[in-house]
Amino acid sequence: MKIKYVIPIFLALAIVGCGTTKLSPSERKAIDDGEKVMLSTSNMPIALEIIFFFLDFPDIYIRKVDGKDVSEDFLNSDNEVAVEPGMHDLKLHCSGRKNGARVSYSEIVKIEARKGYRYKVS
Repeated sequence: MKIKYVIPIFLALAIVGCGTTKLSPSERKAIDDGEKVMLSTSNMPIALEIIFFFLDFPDIYIRKVDGKDVSEDFLNSDNEVAVEPGMHDLKLHCSGRKNGARVSYSEIVKIEARKGYRYKVS
């Protein structure tokens, strides 16, 4: 009897856990045309983190680009940001575990985004 409740809940978590900070269709076209550059993160989907709670999956999020906030959503596991080619300051937020203790910190990284490239922080 209880299995009929577990499967839909698991499927809902799996679908929700696969989200990203979405780019608009016009931003995607600008990236494909080489007018903008994509910066993204690659994290474990939330559903898998819940299922494998006993393992440590470090997370990295892009919080700011050139001092401007990047939209965030609790249910999203990844970020995607479209920027103009050139130098940019990224504020990255990292979290994970070290020696069993939870570690969380932010760091500002400079990157020169070049036309035709896609950058993934992991």
